Amino acid sequence: MTATPVDSTRQDVAKGAGAALASRLGALIELVSQPLYVWMFGLSGFGVYAVMWSAVNLVENFADLGATSALQRVVPQAETRQGQAAALAAALLIGVLPCVALATLAYINAPWLAAQLNVADADRPMLVDGVRLFVWALPLWAFVEVATSAVRAQRVFGAEIRLRVFWEQIIRMTLAIGFWLCGYGVEGLLYAHLISLAITVALSIRLLGQHYDLAAAFQPRAVMDAFRPTLLSGISTLPYNATARLYGEAPPVIVNLVLPGAAGAAGAALYTIARKVSSIIQMVRVAFAYVIAPLASAASAAGRRDEVVNIYAFSTRLSTAISLPMTAVIVAGAPAILDLFGREAIAAWGAVAILCVARALEAMGGQAAQIQQVLSRYHRPLVGSLAGLILAIFTGWLTVDRWGLTGIAVAVGVGLASSAVMNIWQVDRHENMHPFGRDYVRTLARSLGITMLVTALAALVMETPPGVRLALLLPVLFGGIWLSLRLALPAADKAAFGTVGEKLRIT
Repeated sequence: MTATPVDSTRQDVAKGAGAALASRLGALIELVSQPLYVWMFGLSGFGVYAVMWSAVNLVENFADLGATSALQRVVPQAETRQGQAAALAAALLIGVLPCVALATLAYINAPWLAAQLNVADADRPMLVDGVRLFVWALPLWAFVEVATSAVRAQRVFGAEIRLRVFWEQIIRMTLAIGFWLCGYGVEGLLYAHLISLAITVALSIRLLGQHYDLAAAFQPRAVMDAFRPTLLSGISTLPYNATARLYGEAPPVIVNLVLPGAAGAAGAALYTIARKVSSIIQMVRVAFAYVIAPLASAASAAGRRDEVVNIYAFSTRLSTAISLPMTAVIVAGAPAILDLFGREAIAAWGAVAILCVARALEAMGGQAAQIQQVLSRYHRPLVGSLAGLILAIFTGWLTVDRWGLTGIAVAVGVGLASSAVMNIWQVDRHENMHPFGRDYVRTLARSLGITMLVTALAALVMETPPGVRLALLLPVLFGGIWLSLRLALPAADKAAFGTVGEKLRIT
């Protein structure tokens, strides 16, 4: 029997995405740490922290002027190591300095900002000092975002994610427990977050030194030459990045501003919990996004257009095969997951289901947005982002008053799905690329069949006693993904897994 030939390009995608996805599994730490934070600091206390962190994420995604995405386009196309280092320095200037200025402004206006937040009466006394402390998370996070994006632009897909998702979370959780044991309230969680970010910045600098000539980053003329293309590339992707972050970070802030007192903090906490659960599915798309952007940029610069088409189609089939059974298990088993956060968290089940389905549709759409960001003209990513945002706002206007938390989730889901569809259409129209051939149709049909089986198994698991449901869901989850990879993917796709695929009996 003749062995299936291995496509080296698909192998690059599979290897990079596998490393990124394995590192992204560190996000599961949040399914331990966040219930712990709710238990230690209360649902409303955790809500105060969630609102502040969401606000920082929102502002950072605008204030960094797209510097993180710019590096995915500029660095792979730089001809020398000096050019790569200059692009890094330019991105740090573009991305971090505005955040320093905004953090200073927020520090000065902390009393006004604190007055806008709805919190429990017990948390009100610490709020002004808490805001003054937490605003400095903005420039620290901007530095981490730009630095780790620079490492990813060098096609190093695992190290930066381990740093951000795994070590940062472990450090934060350890410090939070320590502050709680010392008698601190929610301000202890703010301290823990800020210190963990500072440590992550230090580790990020060390990581940069392994992949960039940092001495070359201090050449003023080279930095100025790199400044304009980096800025233009960043601004072109800013609407997409900002819109994507709006879907995740704006709802907790909106809920907190709309609902009075402790209800505002609790509502923000519930939405944050729902978003974190759905982010398990989101990590599939993000893992491929980390890989596809630099690979497509480098292939395009070398004139290898067929390679871009190949990795676009392969990543779409692979993300579909993974995300469908994963979504089925998480939606069916959501009550078992939400039990970790306490009885009050069950109110987030509807939001979890809607956000999970939206994230699955987004993942099934492939990496059109990333292809567009590195290949298309600078203004084109704006179209899909704005279309999705407008539809999300209109849907929210119709649903939030009627359905509350679930209505916000519906609006976000509509925005995510419509943006993904628009990006696919644009890449097909402007770049003459789409990933939906015969192989995709077969993969989709088989994955849907496996998803129906997995859904039935997960429903049976939910009939077991509460104490064992979560443990029984895990083999259903991983078994469903394995079965989908083995039976749904074409032979050429499975061959890209190499020896790992043989060991896991996927090939």
